[in-house]
Amino acid sequence: MKAIVVVALCVASTAHAQDIASDVLVVSDVRYRLTAVNSSMVLRPDVPFATRGPGPVLPQDEKLARSDQFVALALASRGYPAVLVRDRVEPWREDQISVVYAQRHQGYKIIGAGGRLEVDSRGRVQFAGLTYETEKLRTFRPMSPAALAKRAAPAVPHPRLGPPISQELMIDPLGDAPAQLRAYFIYQVKNRDRPEPWEVIVDAETGEVRESFSMVMNVGAAPVGGPSR
Repeated sequence: MKAIVVVALCVASTAHAQDIASDVLVVSDVRYRLTAVNSSMVLRPDVPFATRGPGPVLPQDEKLARSDQFVALALASRGYPAVLVRDRVEPWREDQISVVYAQRHQGYKIIGAGGRLEVDSRGRVQFAGLTYETEKLRTFRPMSPAALAKRAAPAVPHPRLGPPISQELMIDPLGDAPAQLRAYFIYQVKNRDRPEPWEVIVDAETGEVRESFSMVMNVGAAPVGGPSR
């Protein structure tokens, strides 16, 4: 497989006070316009690929390898290591795929960090949107899944239709506050004689319930244990 190589990186303009940058990233003779705001960036080809003529259709594994290299090079252009890892692949328009990336710490996903690449059948990146978490995260020590489930269940104000249908630990960066590891539980409940998804968010280290709400209305019972912090 032919490796993707950065040919040039030309900084067009930078506003240091707000950390806004407009760059040109050249990858395998393709110019990408890169717009970055703090720890987020968007990349699009300077010239639409439709005007570039046909090319060979690549197998899936080579398209994914090129996507991974593209992400690593884009992060490197901003001075960051390859902190985003491929999470899943989804079908996109016609012969395109959407490659979704995530950032993890201790194996836990970081909320708000990750990205998406739109890749055509020839392995060409038609769009890339990436966000990475820059906070140096500490080591988290969560309670056991069973203990967290015991804390979450009483926070559901309606009859639960069985155990949680989803349970995942993720890191919430919380803006300027120190990041927290939280457990996200989704239950199916009976509310007004109808099934309804309900989410409970628990601090994974202390067991404190942070929020409890309906996923249908995005409102419901007032947050249990106070607002999210």
